[in-house]
Amino acid sequence: MQYDTEAPMAPPAPDAGQAPGTTSHWLDGLPADALQDERDPAGNPPLREHPKLRQFKSVADLARSYLHQERALGRKAIGLVPPGDDATDEERAAFEREWRAALKVPDAPEGYGLRLPEGVAPDGRALPWFGKAAHGVGLTPAQAQGLLDRYHDLEVQILEDERARLDAARAEALRQVHEHFRGSAAERVELAKRGFEASARAAGLDPDEARAFASAYGDNLTFLRVFAHLGQRMQEDGLVVGSGHAPGRDEAISTEEFYRQLFAKKHN
Repeated sequence: MQYDTEAPMAPPAPDAGQAPGTTSHWLDGLPADALQDERDPAGNPPLREHPKLRQFKSVADLARSYLHQERALGRKAIGLVPPGDDATDEERAAFEREWRAALKVPDAPEGYGLRLPEGVAPDGRALPWFGKAAHGVGLTPAQAQGLLDRYHDLEVQILEDERARLDAARAEALRQVHEHFRGSAAERVELAKRGFEASARAAGLDPDEARAFASAYGDNLTFLRVFAHLGQRMQEDGLVVGSGHAPGRDEAISTEEFYRQLFAKKHN
């Protein structure tokens, strides 16, 4: 049997709640001054006169209704009622404790046991931070793990998008180089590489500094034009020694080779 204790109350049948063989209701056995809420008696009828209680034909029916409501909430109804606007700090703290206990929120951030996908190295700062954040807002372990999984998926997507952006930018840079130098792109790239290496050595740049500079600016057409011109002047003046012949004007150059020439040179 199920009851909706908040539904409008229909007038009880004449014998509703009557003990067998009697004309009295079981509520009549309660004290006449027993109120629903002793803290605020105004407007609250005595329990024996409460219309919602009179719909239950027996104490057993009332008990069954209470247990049904408890199962529907998953725990005791008391303690899951959010505190009112006038609640004290102690009442709010008590509700917070009861609410976290009901959801099985860990007692400490370390209790989540968060996991990353196999093969992914944990971040020494990010993972502890995530545990603290999840604990701070009261996430359940399943919610915290689910949110971490989705955040990891977002990071992977961001990295993939960035790689795609860089690939597109380099392809566009190569297109501009071929368009500007026409059939001599390979030759001009080799001259730019030699001119930059000679300039970097003359300026006292260590290998790491030179590689960082070339990686940041080496796909720029202006960079190539300047250092190709400088490399050609140095070669004509005998100031730069090449590591091999410059590719001929009719030699093709792939995107991969273009960037290998710019960025993969080992400096000693």
